[in-house]
Amino acid sequence: MPVSESPAGEREILIAKTAQEIHRINCFAKGVGLLLGGIIGSIGIPGICMLPPEKSRS
Repeated sequence: MPVSESPAGEREILIAKTAQEIHRINCFAKGVGLLLGGIIGSIGIPGICMLPPEKSRS
C-alpha cells in the first residue's frame, strides 16, 4: 500500500516535503556564502598586495 493511502501518510509526506525544503534552503545559503567569499577573497587579497608601502615617519 502506498504511503499516501495509509492513515498517517499525509503527515509523513508533509514531514518529508518540509525536510526537503529546509535542505534546499541550506544548500542555497551555503552556495551564496561560498560565492561571496570567493568574490571578496579574489578582490581583497590582490588589493592588499598592491597597496603602496608606508613611508617611515622617522
